[in-house]
Amino acid sequence: LVLATATAAATAAAATDPRRLQWEDNCVYNCPNEWIDDGACDLECNIEACHWDGRDCFHDASECFEQSNGADYRGKVDHTKSGRTCQAWAEQMPWHHTMTVFDYPDAGLGGHNYCRNPTGRESGPWCYTTDYPDVEWEECDVGEPKKCDASEPSLIASAQTRAPAQYAKLDGRTYAKCEGTYKRSDDLIQGKPIWDRIDPDSSRFIFFCSGKWRVTGSQWREGLLAENGGSCGSFISSDDGAAEWYAAKWDGAGAVAAAVAANAPVYRFARHKAHEWHAGFGAVRWLESGRGWVLWSVDPRAHQSDRDD
Repeated sequence: LVLATATAAATAAAATDPRRLQWEDNCVYNCPNEWIDDGACDLECNIEACHWDGRDCFHDASECFEQSNGADYRGKVDHTKSGRTCQAWAEQMPWHHTMTVFDYPDAGLGGHNYCRNPTGRESGPWCYTTDYPDVEWEECDVGEPKKCDASEPSLIASAQTRAPAQYAKLDGRTYAKCEGTYKRSDDLIQGKPIWDRIDPDSSRFIFFCSGKWRVTGSQWREGLLAENGGSCGSFISSDDGAAEWYAAKWDGAGAVAAAVAANAPVYRFARHKAHEWHAGFGAVRWLESGRGWVLWSVDPRAHQSDRDD
């Protein structure tokens, strides 16, 4: 009777576990529903069961492009001139590379294998091939440039330009020690979102005031929000008023801003097996091994594996 009661209690707890319910609600176990149509082409979601990741993976794009080198091509040719199948840009097998969404956020890359030209080569769109070890990359035949009609989805509607970054990092040494990773919030000051620091702690936030991005202590957040910036008091401020704080110059504050997770929730770092992560030091993957989670660098500058306990 005691065993039966314990078993029933465990079953009830599992049934009400919010994590279990969340996974059961997803189209597949490794594609959370919030990833679909979020502005980033996710390899895990680019399948029929997940409706091909909504509009994120260019399935609705036309074959039109206007630049002579095809840098604005967002079509669906997925093989080279010789007929070799393209490797998905979000994959690091069979070829390791650094042509990632982080390094080329506006190049139409991601979890698909369509031909692209992220570096603007004069020879036109190309791709890494699946022909290992014989042919690493090859050019594609995507036709001739032609002007897109107003009704045709083109690069303006590309996945990487539809959604803003949700997480970004401030690097550099500042007297206020404002370095860390910040998360975009829904609160606005002077028409732009507040960014709250989530790492290494929550003691700072970034806001826009009088034409510059500024950082100050979180204890002032409520007051500055209520006053729409008030007197703009802050520890440090950017040198200019770029549209996004991580695109602004911070030389005067001794800091450098950089997007670290454009359109990618931080929990992707540890939740998924073999999920590509675009960090400032290159593309890396988390792999689940028999010993636990392992950080595997695929940056050609540093091929190494580090145990993460």
